[in-house]
Amino acid sequence: IPCYNFGKFLQETISNLKAQVYQNWETILVDDGSTDDTRQVVKRLTEGDSRFTYHYIENSGNAAARNRGLSLAKGDYIQFLDADDLLSSKKLSLQTSVLSTMPDNAISYTRNTYFEHGNPDREYPDFAKKGGNWMPEINAGGLEVMLVLIEKNFAVISSPLFSRKFIERNEIRFPEFLDNKVDWYFWLDCVLKGASLHFLNHSEASTKIRLHNKSITADLHVQKYGEIICRSKIPQLINTAPIPLEAKSKLLFLNKHLRRERLKDLVYGVSPRDINLFNQLRKKLGMSIALHWYCKNLNFLRKKLT
Repeated sequence: IPCYNFGKFLQETISNLKAQVYQNWETILVDDGSTDDTRQVVKRLTEGDSRFTYHYIENSGNAAARNRGLSLAKGDYIQFLDADDLLSSKKLSLQTSVLSTMPDNAISYTRNTYFEHGNPDREYPDFAKKGGNWMPEINAGGLEVMLVLIEKNFAVISSPLFSRKFIERNEIRFPEFLDNKVDWYFWLDCVLKGASLHFLNHSEASTKIRLHNKSITADLHVQKYGEIICRSKIPQLINTAPIPLEAKSKLLFLNKHLRRERLKDLVYGVSPRDINLFNQLRKKLGMSIALHWYCKNLNFLRKKLT
């Protein structure tokens, strides 16, 4: 559990873990330089329960905090959980039972729901609260799954359960050079190195994501830039993956196409007087890309007028 100034949520999160049907777990809470009462809250709520350990690090970001947790983990399986989110009471029990019958490259994942802070009993299937079911139901590995993950992420961070041995053997960690989309990059790395995805379709196995103004996923503008930046790093991941050249070519082509399309969505049609967009492009993607897409937008607007 990475935590940064989320002490106010920890009582609910820790109580939720203690209520799990499956009880043979360890919880590693990594405090990413919090300035609130996180340390005191953890001590008060976990004192006398050796399954909980607390580790403080200087503020380094979500990816670094999760990597610290991975380096400390001793269990057979890994479950990520953000400090403000919850698990259904049977999630760990059902998933460990399924994974015990599978090879260690299997990643089991479940449905998730969203709930508004202060109203946990009212749940939504999607982030936008419009009733859409966005999660793909995959039971496969190989190129088919790689192509799915190049398009978009397949699950929220707390949905999967997977073998610790698999990621240790393949030296898989979160990309600390990214500020956003780090879980998407992590899962793609897993699949490129041989992991298969297995959707557990069970009504009692799920994860619950809290919606509030400090959610990591709350700023859609940040998400758009995050995807574009992440896509600029994905080619290196593909090129070093132990997969056939033909598969690499397909993945690289699709990733390049989707990065271009995301930039179009972000830039095209915006007034050239909107200097804020140019400044955002320059700040997040660099001067050369900002100038390139500013000029392409001017050309796009010119063609629309003619």
